[in-house]
Amino acid sequence: MQQPVNVPYPYRRYSWCGYHGWCDESSPADAVLRSAIDPAALMARDFSGGRGGKKRNRLARIDVGGAFVWVKWFRPRGAWSWLRYAGRPTKAEKAWRLAFALLDAGIDTPRPLAGLQRRGHRERLDAVLVFEEFPDASHFAAALDDAGAARDDLLAAAARFLARFHDAGFRHRDLQGANLLVSNTHAGHAFSLVDINRARAHRRLTTAQRLRDLERLPLGPDDLEPFFAAYAGGNARHATASFRRRMRQRARLQRLPWPLNRIARRLWYYWREMTTFSPGRRP
Repeated sequence: MQQPVNVPYPYRRYSWCGYHGWCDESSPADAVLRSAIDPAALMARDFSGGRGGKKRNRLARIDVGGAFVWVKWFRPRGAWSWLRYAGRPTKAEKAWRLAFALLDAGIDTPRPLAGLQRRGHRERLDAVLVFEEFPDASHFAAALDDAGAARDDLLAAAARFLARFHDAGFRHRDLQGANLLVSNTHAGHAFSLVDINRARAHRRLTTAQRLRDLERLPLGPDDLEPFFAAYAGGNARHATASFRRRMRQRARLQRLPWPLNRIARRLWYYWREMTTFSPGRRP
């Protein structure tokens, strides 16, 4: 893990149970880590209602004296998975670096309180990140379902937040409803991005690249006009029409019989990814 720089928090070198990295010892992360003998013990204390699950990467919400933090445990996929990341940052390393880059750009994401990994080319895929909690948050998809008459206001607020995110040169690459958190404050809607280890930073994004990043949002046909009026401003009509075409393409693939629909969607996903972000078109 790289040392955080230009941050107003006292991150110091930290070791715990064979993991090494950085920790803000003034935060609850230190108490959380020292209260467990290994990551598995932390996962067993999950307060999130079972979201820790049995997946490769596990997530747990931990109570620290009435305050909560999130712990994400990145685990190797298999005995040879280290070859995939030879000479490249791991998912945990990317999530750690990108979180500070987003915060530095004024884009909200839960601040990493600690980032630890094992040492060695193979072992470094085993890592633990501790994040602060985004308070009183719900998933964007759930917030839309509950918005009622305020749905257009929520769409416009989300669009302005994501426009700032893209204006800063970032793309999320997994921007689904569960990865955009919403909280209601006295100043209006507040948003935060999570699960950012797939995100990328660029000098700028084209319109096609922006729309590509928005494709997985839970937007219905009636949501597009209020969303893109706030997102694209004077370019809203073109953006809305382009996005509708993308929605129709996805719908046609989904109507195919199984398993053709799954195969076709996967191929379409990678084709769009390669053509939209091909080396010749990458900013």
